[in-house]
Amino acid sequence: MRCVTLVFTVHEELGVATATELHGILNHIQPEVVFLEAPAAALDDFYVSRKRRNLESDAVNLFLEAHPRTTLVPVDLPTPVREFFEDHAQLCMRIRAESPEYRQLMRIDRDRQKVYGFAYLNSDYCDEHWTELREEILRGLDRIGDLRLTGIQEEWDRTNELRELEMLANVRRFCQENHFENAALLVGAGHRRSLTKKLRAQSEINWCLTPRSSRPATAGSVSLVRGTWCIIAYQAYAACLRGRLNSNVRPHTHAMSHADVSLRAWQSLTLEEQAQVLALKVDDQQLEYAGTVERTIETCTSSHANEVAGLAILLGETVVGFLVLRRGSKLPDWAPLGSVALAGMRIDRTHQGTGLGRRALIAVDAWLSNNWPEVETLALSVDAENLAGRAAYRNAGFSEFMEPRPGRIGTVHFLAKHFRSP
Repeated sequence: MRCVTLVFTVHEELGVATATELHGILNHIQPEVVFLEAPAAALDDFYVSRKRRNLESDAVNLFLEAHPRTTLVPVDLPTPVREFFEDHAQLCMRIRAESPEYRQLMRIDRDRQKVYGFAYLNSDYCDEHWTELREEILRGLDRIGDLRLTGIQEEWDRTNELRELEMLANVRRFCQENHFENAALLVGAGHRRSLTKKLRAQSEINWCLTPRSSRPATAGSVSLVRGTWCIIAYQAYAACLRGRLNSNVRPHTHAMSHADVSLRAWQSLTLEEQAQVLALKVDDQQLEYAGTVERTIETCTSSHANEVAGLAILLGETVVGFLVLRRGSKLPDWAPLGSVALAGMRIDRTHQGTGLGRRALIAVDAWLSNNWPEVETLALSVDAENLAGRAAYRNAGFSEFMEPRPGRIGTVHFLAKHFRSP
């Protein structure tokens, strides 16, 4: 039976979601046919004269250089008029201005695309997150009560429903009229949930949602962030975020109260441990202070390991938190010259209030002694309203070394601890 692999994409590069990455996935699939989320009228502009370009066309054109006999098949309806997109963009701007929940969901989605690229876009967790986004849009429209905006969203939904039906019908028609063994359908990730529901009725085609591979998904052979095998590796992350791994890897706090606290670099974590880091839950207020964990990890993976260290906090063998250490050129402007700055520290909310923050700070001292022994001062910033954090840092030996400043949220205090007399 012929196989069509669905690869869900974005149209513009962001983080590790690049044309090079998509090209690598196409090389893995080796399709004889590539079905494109594009109308027939756009084929010349993107793939013949190449007057226009996007992420997908750049990747496909790279693939065609080595596989010129690959057949390209546009399967979408004609592109709607410009006002259709402008109206929906204005709707989203209105929701963004009205809803802090929408803004946060968008920020998290963007961070995950940047860090995990096609692995995120081709996961069930992306579906769940985009479903939350859609539900927040509908709630926002109800709160605003503007019938014109509601009509724009209804037209958007109707148009995309017709587009999906047309794309699947055109793929099915091509399959009935042509012989091939292996194909790929490239389509925006926003269509993933609704398309996969529609596929259940198409038994004559073997639809594959992730590239198949005989390679083992182990930390040694698979990069969670980069590489042709990212989609396969991502399954551990997505499973954890859906709760499949939580019952196995996150025992109750009272059962681990006497376990050792240790730190382990992000790059040395197993896939399951990286998944646990990404599944850390913190209160909304702490998220405001520390930022999203995806943005924190992006900093770690895009910087020199000798200047930025992303460290998982482990209680026994279970990940319970995460923090970042910065130095050298990555040191913030408020930190003393030659010091290390601690940033983005978070403890999972199921383990808060047990003294883990204090024990983690002791583990930081030991890590610095073993890995950056020349460091004399550890510095950090803390918002004035983060009373629990300020108390924990004082109890761990930190004291203020400069006057507070206005910060992004409120007043910021600057604390430091000296390992040796400066």
